[in-house]
Amino acid sequence: ERLLSLMPTYLLPEELLATSPSRTAGISEEHEKTNRIYACELISQAGIMLRLSQANISTAQILFHRFYYRKSMVDYKVLQVAMASVFLATKVEESNRSIRD
Repeated sequence: ERLLSLMPTYLLPEELLATSPSRTAGISEEHEKTNRIYACELISQAGIMLRLSQANISTAQILFHRFYYRKSMVDYKVLQVAMASVFLATKVEESNRSIRD
């Protein structure tokens, strides 16, 4: 946890992180962070089970985070967004998988 707080955010300014749609909807910083970590672990496990490359897994995690910089965790379920991110990442990285996989 300490490592996460020390890591700089190169892609987004702190003020954007502090005013994410989830936070303005009433979700605490700790709860949002916990959901993001859970989803990244879930995406990683799904990628391993689907035998995806690390590039696909990383792309899925980035897509997940970018989605929640614009939408709230109150409005969209974390599990569904995480799995949709994996699906979209396979399309972006051109390592197509079927929805049934």
